[in-house]
Amino acid sequence: TVPTFATEGSEAMHGQCLGTGSILRLMLGESIQEMTLTLYVRGFTLTPAAPRGRTIARPWSPFSLVEKCMVKSMQDSAQWAVFKLTVFRREGMDLSYYFACTGDEAHKERDGWVGMISEAIGNVTISLFPDVSITVQPLAGKERTCTRIMAGYLLQGGSEDKIALLYCELHAYSGGRARMVLYKDHWCEQEVKSIA
Repeated sequence: TVPTFATEGSEAMHGQCLGTGSILRLMLGESIQEMTLTLYVRGFTLTPAAPRGRTIARPWSPFSLVEKCMVKSMQDSAQWAVFKLTVFRREGMDLSYYFACTGDEAHKERDGWVGMISEAIGNVTISLFPDVSITVQPLAGKERTCTRIMAGYLLQGGSEDKIALLYCELHAYSGGRARMVLYKDHWCEQEVKSIA
């Protein structure tokens, strides 16, 4: 089977804490909640300051983007710094989390959160790849790899917030078509899919 990784889950985060602090979670058109955001190596948790709310725990997904947002003119807008974390999904709606830092150091605090989250997502993404380099050489004894232009591992977003690790091989144009072959691993013994 092809290696897969879950990018959704409600289990508690464990391991090294990268950072924690109070933050506002903006639910557009609904509410603003004071929360505690805690970043871990494998994901994050959002714990409401109010005792009635539920804690959200989510693993990092390599298909995520964290970005600074502009605040439209409002009273005390210089005291607000907003950022957004988007988790892109193959099926269903993308997930977006909006956060705001407030106070005199709001922009500096936001930049810190954005930097820590970006680094954590990058580290998780890198950890999913085996230590195998991109190659252009065909495999000895594997005739089907002789028209290889390049090959290496890629991540593919899948159903149910799962990510598959596939070894992909791009072939030279031949017989009126170009092809990319997806394999279970870099030994190219089990073809998963061919795209022409």
